[in-house]
Amino acid sequence: MGGEKRTRNPDPARSYCVPSVRCRVSPDGNILASGGEDHAARLWDVRNGRELRESRGHTSMVWGVAFSPNGRTLASGSEHGKDGAIKLWETLSGNELLTLKGICREHGTLAFSPNGRFLASEDFEGNIKLWDAGQGYALQSFPGSRAVAFSPNGLHLASPGWDNNIGGTVKLWNLATGEEYRSLGGGQFVVRALAFSPDGHSWRHALG
Repeated sequence: MGGEKRTRNPDPARSYCVPSVRCRVSPDGNILASGGEDHAARLWDVRNGRELRESRGHTSMVWGVAFSPNGRTLASGSEHGKDGAIKLWETLSGNELLTLKGICREHGTLAFSPNGRFLASEDFEGNIKLWDAGQGYALQSFPGSRAVAFSPNGLHLASPGWDNNIGGTVKLWNLATGEEYRSLGGGQFVVRALAFSPDGHSWRHALG
């Protein structure tokens, strides 16, 4: 799935990533971001594997990370935090910009909208929460967890669901109105990953 990688060890000399932690490559392809068990988010030089910087402030394991589309902001998420567990960092300096009162469970669910204005994460009730990434306030919530994807035009959001009759589903939401406009059967298993095609006319999902 575009920009997403999983790694056991981005630097052969030191291990910060575990198999379930999601790592992301920056939009320019030069930097790898990782979370880890030591509560830090780290940036690595893809070309030589060297650690560039670390950002600390989480109080539990960092399960997920995501770059903004311009690569200037890094989001990181953990499951526990006194004031919130989603943090936004300035990529260049590693300075903390905002803390959001959401969470990021082992699914590593974090995604920026194509224009960088919105950030999607999980909330404490197991739903997808949409944030204003510039101001840090919550806008709305959608049913679903484990995965999220924005359409390329930024107008729609896809989230997984579950129906006892048909199994895993994918729900498509209109971000302007907050209304569901389509629900599609995904199969008998839980939907664990989502992605739109570049033209936004189709989508792909992974089951598990």
